[in-house]
Amino acid sequence: MAFPIQALRDSAANGVFDRLDPARDFVIRPLTLSGNGFGITVPVVPGKSYRLYKSDSLTSESWTEISTFKAASGEDEKIIEDPSPSDPCFYRIEAIP
Repeated sequence: MAFPIQALRDSAANGVFDRLDPARDFVIRPLTLSGNGFGITVPVVPGKSYRLYKSDSLTSESWTEISTFKAASGEDEKIIEDPSPSDPCFYRIEAIP
C-alpha cells in the first residue's frame, strides 16, 4: 500500500499523524458545489476508515450519517457528495479506529 508522505507527518511529535489531528490538518475543507448538492472534501490516511455526518444544528444530538468509507491506497483526500444539503447544514468527520 502506498502512503503519501504528508499522511505520515507528525509535526507536533505527539504520536498523532497530522492528517488525524484536529489541531493541525484533520478538518473539512471548504464545501464545493457538485452535481446535485455539495462536495465535502476531507483529508484521509490510506487504509483508514471514516464516517461523515451532518446536522442542521451544532448543538443537535441528531447527527445523520452521510457516508462510511475507507481511504484507498495513495489517497490523501476524499470528496463525498451530499445530494440533499439543508440550510443551515453542519458536517463532522470521524476516524473509525
